Amino acid sequence: EVDYTDLEIRGWSTRANIGKGFHSQGFKYYGSIGVFKETIENSATGFSENVTGFEAGAAIGYNFNHVALDYGFTIRDSSGYAQDSIFGSSADVVTTTGFLALTVHY
Repeated sequence: EVDYTDLEIRGWSTRANIGKGFHSQGFKYYGSIGVFKETIENSATGFSENVTGFEAGAAIGYNFNHVALDYGFTIRDSSGYAQDSIFGSSADVVTTTGFLALTVHY
């Protein structure tokens, strides 16, 4: 039996946003494309795997005077997760994230 309590996932992503309403007060909407990299490690088993790929997303938001509120989602290329060495099987995987972001503008 594998112990998953020592499982650690860390990584980064960078995206370019394309849309309307970034520079004015009021509603905005945008799409995004980017790349990501994640490292998955389990110190109990010595397992380590890197997953990289492309991602795309969309969001809507509202710009106030010095604050912006955005809600959106991102879908990632799942091919790096499909052959998962942690579980030892091939799987159909879809990786999505949702986000709610509050940003302060100076």
